[in-house]
Amino acid sequence: MLRTSYLHPPPPPQHHQPQPSLLVFWVRRTMLHLIVLLLITLIDGEAADMVSISVVGHTGPVIEGAWYELRCDIQNVAPVHLLTVTWYKGSTLLTSESFNHTNPLMIKSTTHWIRPTLSDDGTDYRCVAELRQDPAGSQSTSTVMSNRLILTVECNCPVVLQPPAVVVEYGDSVSVNCSYSQYHIGLGWEASQGPVDLTKDVQFITWSVPSLKHWDIRPLCYININEQGQQERMYLPVIIYKTPDSVSIGFMNHTGPVTEGRQYKLQCDIQNVAPVQRLTVKWYKGQTLLTETFFNDSTKTPVDQSATLQISPSRDDDGAEYWCEAELRLGPVGPQPPSTLKSDPLRTTVYYGPEVSNCPEVLWLYEGESLQDYCSVTGNPLPEPRWLRAGLTFDPTRPLSRIENGHKFTMYADADTQHQLTVFVMYGPEISCRNSITVPENEELDPNCTVAGFPQPELMWLKEGDIVVFPQIMQRTDAGTYVLAASNNSTANHTLEIEVQYPPADIMELNDQSVTEGSWVFLKCFSSARPRPEYEWIYHPEPNVRNMSEDGVSMLIINGASGRNIGTYTCIAHNSLGETRRSVRVDVEEAAGMVSISVVGHTGPVIEGVWYELRCDIQNVTPVHLLTVTWYKGSTLLMSESFNHINPLMIKSTTHWIRPTLSDDGADYRCVAKLRQDPAGSQSTSTVMSNRLILTVKCNCPVVLQPPAVVVEYGDPVSVNCSYSQDHIGLGWEASQGPVDLTKDVQFITWSMPSLVHWDIRPLCYININEQGQQDRMHLPVIIYKTPDSVSISFMNHTGPVTEDRQYKLQCDIQNVAPVQRLTVKWYKGQTLLTETFFNDSTKTPVDQSATLQISPSRDDDGAEYWCEAELRLGPVGPQPPPTLKSDPLKFTVYYAPEIVSDIVNLVVVSILRDLSLTCSANGNPEPDVEWRFKNQTIAAGRRHSTLKISRVTSAHAGLYTCTATNPIQSQTWEVVVKEDYSILHICILVILIICFICICVFILWLRKKKRTGKYDIKRKHEGIKMLLINN
Repeated sequence: MLRTSYLHPPPPPQHHQPQPSLLVFWVRRTMLHLIVLLLITLIDGEAADMVSISVVGHTGPVIEGAWYELRCDIQNVAPVHLLTVTWYKGSTLLTSESFNHTNPLMIKSTTHWIRPTLSDDGTDYRCVAELRQDPAGSQSTSTVMSNRLILTVECNCPVVLQPPAVVVEYGDSVSVNCSYSQYHIGLGWEASQGPVDLTKDVQFITWSVPSLKHWDIRPLCYININEQGQQERMYLPVIIYKTPDSVSIGFMNHTGPVTEGRQYKLQCDIQNVAPVQRLTVKWYKGQTLLTETFFNDSTKTPVDQSATLQISPSRDDDGAEYWCEAELRLGPVGPQPPSTLKSDPLRTTVYYGPEVSNCPEVLWLYEGESLQDYCSVTGNPLPEPRWLRAGLTFDPTRPLSRIENGHKFTMYADADTQHQLTVFVMYGPEISCRNSITVPENEELDPNCTVAGFPQPELMWLKEGDIVVFPQIMQRTDAGTYVLAASNNSTANHTLEIEVQYPPADIMELNDQSVTEGSWVFLKCFSSARPRPEYEWIYHPEPNVRNMSEDGVSMLIINGASGRNIGTYTCIAHNSLGETRRSVRVDVEEAAGMVSISVVGHTGPVIEGVWYELRCDIQNVTPVHLLTVTWYKGSTLLMSESFNHINPLMIKSTTHWIRPTLSDDGADYRCVAKLRQDPAGSQSTSTVMSNRLILTVKCNCPVVLQPPAVVVEYGDPVSVNCSYSQDHIGLGWEASQGPVDLTKDVQFITWSMPSLVHWDIRPLCYININEQGQQDRMHLPVIIYKTPDSVSISFMNHTGPVTEDRQYKLQCDIQNVAPVQRLTVKWYKGQTLLTETFFNDSTKTPVDQSATLQISPSRDDDGAEYWCEAELRLGPVGPQPPPTLKSDPLKFTVYYAPEIVSDIVNLVVVSILRDLSLTCSANGNPEPDVEWRFKNQTIAAGRRHSTLKISRVTSAHAGLYTCTATNPIQSQTWEVVVKEDYSILHICILVILIICFICICVFILWLRKKKRTGKYDIKRKHEGIKMLLINN
């Protein structure tokens, strides 16, 4: 295989007798060199010795067209990674080279190849070394320029070597032609291998060797000019090279791990390589080039060559791989890329002492965190750190607690390395405070809440986002939910419900009323007070009047008002702190105008065959669940509809679709609202009829639209035929989208749109009857609808739980719906329909629409789900069933005051020395705290239940016992009087007295009997027999 390469042409041929002018030229050129060198020395001083330029392997003049390698040596330069070397030819910049080596204090060399021409004769080359400014600012920019290298370029033009120079691997073949362009008498080659004898009558002669093995060969082509022996000569530049057998790297005079900070030498051994002068050794750490080593040895035969690199390893070099690479720089005509051979990597282990990082003198940590991520220790071999606290071993992975706040810890990396740090343990605010407070109006209140935490938390009281300062004089408007916000490095909140008690305020929502006969009358009495007030009514009683109290409101309901109910009604609201009252008058007039009928979205005559929606509005109707609406056409009953709503006092609407014909012209429609009798008997049946709606029906009978009306979703296609049954001269459609020009000689014409997008379109079919301009016209009723993007339900201006007895508004938001006039919002609680909301807005384009519903939640609503549904009423020709979209359910929690539910009598009589047990239970949300109090002392307490137990009742236990149920909403109290019963004791005493009396009587009898016993002497006397006791 041919492996011959070419370098530069041989040096100029040697003349036997140089010209005198040439000698003068050399003298002048030498003098110029000396002057330039002197100037550089004067300018640069010692710095001039730091940078030098030379031609590698060559001295003297250079030959035109040959390649030469220039080398720039920079001595004692550091740091190398800031070095830039710039090559100049005269004042022309040739190239620049920067370095990323990090090794300091080294000799750095770089090369540049040139191929001079005759115009380069006398040109000076130089290299400039520039050390850029250190980014850290410790090194300023400095520049040092080399000596100037002035070239002398010569040319022997008649002699041509082809190729002008060769680079060949040892043992490979080589072939070079030598030609002479002028007259000669013969050519030949002189060489130590493969010489060629003088050959005449040829223009060129070839020197060829099949295997070149003479290392120092200098082939010479000679040309005999004439018979007098005049010759031209030219040497062929030949480089014979051999790649290394092996390349290895190792430490000089060292084995094993190295120590950080010490100096070591790496040695790269290259075995059997030639020529050394062309050898470059490149040093690498990983993939980073550190530096290069060049050689000036002119030995041409293979030798073993070594290069060294001094390093000072750091801990970052632990595990790093150093390697070297031998590269033969054989020039542009040599092998490309240059021949290289790498050593195996030398992996280093670096021993270094312990280093502690992330170890501040003062450390702030949260409770529960540990020290394991701090005071990290690195080293090789890896140290085993030891922690002490107060002289005792401490585990740094143990979570810290607040008791260790401010303690000092010491970490020992080894016997000589220790760090001490003070640790502050932070923990978030911990609030101790009551959940609710009741305070009379105009009294000062200080909640007296305590907060612990480190650092010391900052405290702030907030109510509805506003800052509040305690203590303060409390007013009724100050009642509500307060939040104590405590913050240091974290935040904690506590909610406090404050109830301000005050007497009943002026009664609201109770006004004079003038109603029609048969109407329902609702007199609502409401007064704001804490505790919640009780209500009384003063009025002339009638059978159709009943009182209903619920949720803190008293409602006086008159069912079917009549003249008997005319008069004054007075409501009294009172609690323990005072009372207030208000009187109103009720007048009853003849019923009229309560029910009305209309056509939805239309006025004027109607068109035969087109669908229309009638709506019946019933005002001030209650209770709705007793309502029935009946539709009539003339005297013909069309349909009836009953309702199951329970909401009082509302406007109720219901609709009915009709499709009139010509026979309906002049027909009257009406609706009748009937309130059925209340099953409880308090409500009698009443009926109210609407006004009559008289239709005018028009028909352009020859004009027929098929279909006569369209309901189409926005963007959907539509197609309608218009036909005319009589003579005409043309038909057409006028429309803002898809008009159809007048067309003759047809019986029908079609208006068709692939995508209807004009919201307010009113297509008109027109028929030209004759040439005089007579026309028939018919508008096509078009409803373009769009279903809502979304439906959602929420509270207006409220979040979180609701409180019983308060008024709230629900809002149903319908996004992007059209047309609004066809929209109905249905309100539901669970599966029960509460009411419906209609809209009269005539806007046809999509809008965002909202509806509201006022509710007053009760405790029965706790956990109830409210939701709303948007329905588009598009009539019989619209989609069936109508398009609907439901909201997600709104589930909320109702807070309500406690209610004591135990069956406890107000008076308990207990026999003396008997045991007594009384249980007080209460419902409420939040769950109430229940306690028994006696003589201002709490004697029993519990959550939702509290049991009072007394063993062996005595007179000391008699008295007033109070059970109090309390939650943040309110408190309720139940009083029980306990009396002792002495009847058993009295009976026992009486029995004892009786027994004692009997015993005394028996004793007396016994004594008397004892006196009568003994010996007697019986004597008869004249007056009888006498018995005398004989003394014993």
